[in-house]
Amino acid sequence: MQYFVFLFSLSKVEKYKKMLILIHGYDFALPSNEKRGNWLSIQRILNEFTDSGHWLYEPLNMKGITKQDDQEAIVYAMIYEFNEMLVQLANFQGLPNLFHIDCRGYAKENDWFDELHLKSYAYQDITKVYKYCITQNLRMGDKPTQKVYKVVDFIKNL
Repeated sequence: MQYFVFLFSLSKVEKYKKMLILIHGYDFALPSNEKRGNWLSIQRILNEFTDSGHWLYEPLNMKGITKQDDQEAIVYAMIYEFNEMLVQLANFQGLPNLFHIDCRGYAKENDWFDELHLKSYAYQDITKVYKYCITQNLRMGDKPTQKVYKVVDFIKNL
């Protein structure tokens, strides 16, 4: 509801009426206690120094959800439902300049930097979808023919 109120309010401000708004949801993240990423990367060093990078695994464990299958099912459901909400927002006629970049199903196991974030090369593929969406919809006055862009489908067609 907060997304809707914010985006709908923003769309009513005169200077933003023609602004493209792109939103996205995460891919199906994998809760893990494993530290990933190259030891020499700045993000890995920061994660080690600040003891960050466990956004899913630790909170689930603290709630007593310790089985890997259960953790993955819960995160899958959360990401699925969140993305479905964003798809509904993008398809709402009252938000004609809102588009959703759907990242679900794109990443493979080796594409993850940590349990929630992808490696840079994977984000480069996703940026191609952003660029395509922007390019297709910059023609002001045209009615968009597509409101949801699925990364997995777009990358297959490259």
